[in-house]
Amino acid sequence: MNNMTMSHASLTAPVSVTRAPVSTMSNDKRVREGIERARRVVDCEPLLNVIEAMARERGLTAKQTELVAYATTPVDRTELVTKLGVSTNTVKTRVRHLLRALDEKSLDSLGKQVLRRALESVSAS
Repeated sequence: MNNMTMSHASLTAPVSVTRAPVSTMSNDKRVREGIERARRVVDCEPLLNVIEAMARERGLTAKQTELVAYATTPVDRTELVTKLGVSTNTVKTRVRHLLRALDEKSLDSLGKQVLRRALESVSAS
């Protein structure tokens, strides 16, 4: 059978779909792991509290939580590649997914939002 002619049976044969494994890690454990990752990036308790609240509210993964912490620092994407030990495309994908999950336009705007919330929490107390 060449590429131009296919039998009817081959068009109706069942197709097996492979799905990504569902995370079995509980949200609480995922947030704790994310905060530990964030703690390696920033050392400011009010900032970490805001990051933790955001991770819990939006159900962020540990890696996304770590990226939120990096958004509050003056690190560009090239440095993120080095610090995270992943490829440029992986960083682009992770950032895109994080920004979509948090409905933000850029890492800069996300970082400013987190810093603003941390400052508000400090001035309110």
